[in-house]
Amino acid sequence: MKSTNRTAATAREHDPREGPPSFALKAALLSALLVESAGFCALLIFSVAITPAAGLPGLFHYVSATWGDGLALPAMTGALVYGIARLPRAPWERAAGATAALVGIALGAATQVQWLRDDAPHLNWTLPRPHHFNAAGVYHAVFLTVMSGLTAALWVFLLLRIARVGRTHRKAPLLAAGTALAAALVFTVLLAIDSLPSRATGASTATVTATALGAALLIGLLAWTALRVHRSRAQR
Repeated sequence: MKSTNRTAATAREHDPREGPPSFALKAALLSALLVESAGFCALLIFSVAITPAAGLPGLFHYVSATWGDGLALPAMTGALVYGIARLPRAPWERAAGATAALVGIALGAATQVQWLRDDAPHLNWTLPRPHHFNAAGVYHAVFLTVMSGLTAALWVFLLLRIARVGRTHRKAPLLAAGTALAAALVFTVLLAIDSLPSRATGASTATVTATALGAALLIGLLAWTALRVHRSRAQR
């Protein structure tokens, strides 16, 4: 009897349909730490090294750059990585993830190009004059573009994997997806708050438009995943 129980426990531990929780947690914490370091911590160092011109808003003027990059973005990334690590690969996920990453990169880059093209943008400590990013601005533009692509790919990976697995293996990934979605909503709200003072500028409009497009694509993917999950339950 003991041997049978031990065999069953071992089978559960090595079930290929579900990744080890310990590995998933470590991967999630590491990814969140990397995003925190590359995002908020790096900008904090730039803000100490760069003295903005008088009257220009600095880093802590923007809630999306502080609470967003410092808390919401790492939390979302960590949750996505955790959910992905708990599930097996889905067919065609690499192609779908690469496509999503390209779309995300294109949207992110488009916003930064528009900030540079705008003749009358809302100036700040990274954009001290029109058509000119300083070192912090260039770094932030690259970080934003890369994170846009990475976030899009991670969402695709997680939702494709959730849609593929059986009901009993969705609990932890669904909780991770819910956490990531909550963090994404918080970040979107913070970004909207920062965009309100400059909503009349072309650069701010581009940021809001890109965010809206990204949100619409995510909502569509969430709806598709929910439909797949519902169909799989109905077939059981």
